[in-house]
Amino acid sequence: MSSGYRQRFLSGHSSTKKYLAKHAESESLLGMEFARRHGQFGQALAIPAQAEGEHLTRCLESVPVGSQGATLIVAVINAACTAEQEVLASNRRSFDAIQKAFGKADRLGPGIQVHEHPVGFLVVLDRSETKPLPRKQGVGLARKIGCDFLLAVMESGAIESPWMHCSDADTKLPARYFDQAQRQSREGDTALIYPFRHGDEVENPDTYAMALEYEISLRYYVLGLRFSESPHAFHSMGSALALHGNAYAQVRGFPRREAAEDFYCLNKLAKLGAVRQLKGPPVEPSSRCSSRVPFGTGAAIRKGLQEGSSSRQIYDPRIFNYLKVWQQVVKACQAPFPPGQDLRSTLKRQVELADGVELVRLMKALEASGSLARAEASFRGDESTIARRTRDNLDAFRTLKLVHALRDSGLGQVTVRHAMAEAPFIGLGQAAFRESIHALAARIERIDYGLLEVA
Repeated sequence: MSSGYRQRFLSGHSSTKKYLAKHAESESLLGMEFARRHGQFGQALAIPAQAEGEHLTRCLESVPVGSQGATLIVAVINAACTAEQEVLASNRRSFDAIQKAFGKADRLGPGIQVHEHPVGFLVVLDRSETKPLPRKQGVGLARKIGCDFLLAVMESGAIESPWMHCSDADTKLPARYFDQAQRQSREGDTALIYPFRHGDEVENPDTYAMALEYEISLRYYVLGLRFSESPHAFHSMGSALALHGNAYAQVRGFPRREAAEDFYCLNKLAKLGAVRQLKGPPVEPSSRCSSRVPFGTGAAIRKGLQEGSSSRQIYDPRIFNYLKVWQQVVKACQAPFPPGQDLRSTLKRQVELADGVELVRLMKALEASGSLARAEASFRGDESTIARRTRDNLDAFRTLKLVHALRDSGLGQVTVRHAMAEAPFIGLGQAAFRESIHALAARIERIDYGLLEVA
């Protein structure tokens, strides 16, 4: 990363100042005071935690060193105002365990404790019983609180790296975790996605296979988007993110949602710059069952336990053939239309060149998802801004809506093994029904990270 890029961040971006003044959570107000008391840091990490009990300290103690200097860790112990007593009791055990592991805290303000940590400092923000989260704002608000505090410290010039790392309390970080972002990020990147691989095969053998099945579904969707030539082919995992501070401020931080906050934040960040997939050792989210959020790894495992691990359904691979045709049309239409042509005639011609794609089905899905109307609006007006309008109007959310519309048009869903057998971007054929779920997960991971080519 160039020194000029870093200096532009440290000098204070107007969007960052505006965000901190108008849109940041109240905990950020003490960021500058924290920096004054505790000095400079090389890198920073935010971790939301709910009902982790004593296990939270295991996560916090395992945070690796960073090569840029001391690390600032922010843990947001949180619960909703409607939380059950067992969640609150577990959070109290987390506070007690942190005190025992890291010693007496320095009180920075109401609900803000500061502990010395082997790699730097640990700030613990209490959003449990003293100031619980509002209903349905869950992990999104918890991430926003932690990152807003980090952003305020960054804006004071007290953090060298412009990257705010985000992970989860059940995730194991690799030894060179912070260095991956430092070495591989480029100017213009707004977000970094860490490689990931679910862990706990020994500790949670009953749920590990279900976690792998869910992991396959995540990679399958991204590979399908990649096959379709979609510009939105990136993972959305809150446990495997690093966000550029200025870009984070420009999109007004994480949305206050109880799930999918990572997807919606990345969707906005992708409109500002590049979302980069990092290489190297993966972060390892846990394979445990959880009810903290309505969907995600923990919820998928919980459903698998209820219904059986082989019941998981994912998108029919034919959907991505339709999406590929649409992406080719979108690219073709970003140049001025020749006389006598428009979006619909271009779409018809492209469908005629594709195998197994029905024009009527695609048109209905495009209309139902709002993609057709947004595309037609994007291609009108100033030619110099067509690319920007297309990027903004046909984003990752609109792409997902189109995928759902195609699914609902009759293409439907199939089992994980059927998808692995039939998808042209996996290339397994009948071997998908013979291999173990462990082997399938390993194969699709290698394809995802470019370590294995599809025949």
